[in-house]
Amino acid sequence: IIDDTMRFIVTVVTVLAELWFSYAVDRSKFRTCDQTRFCRVYRSYMPENNAVYQVDSTSIALDDTGRLGMILKAGTELPPLKATVTALAEGGIIRLRIVDEAKPRWEASDILLATTEILQAGALAVS
Repeated sequence: IIDDTMRFIVTVVTVLAELWFSYAVDRSKFRTCDQTRFCRVYRSYMPENNAVYQVDSTSIALDDTGRLGMILKAGTELPPLKATVTALAEGGIIRLRIVDEAKPRWEASDILLATTEILQAGALAVS
């Protein structure tokens, strides 16, 4: 009888503590989707509204470091997005980076280690 009672008391205390911690969070320190530009601009353009981005074939270019750059467009109502594809030598990793140039954001100069080798485009094979 004592084991069941203790188990019940521990369960009730645990549930009450979890509820208290969930309400203890200061929600004013977190941004909502309505407070960010990206969400305001792109939320209404979901796939059901036919806002599908496509690569502008005339914009595909290769830079000196082996990164493949391109512009993504979705009609006239949305701003174009800049995409960069980088192939890393280790692990067969492909890095896709999409940037909204209409509103530049702070970015780290590069998050890759200095020793990370980038494959040149000629070394890539599509299968």
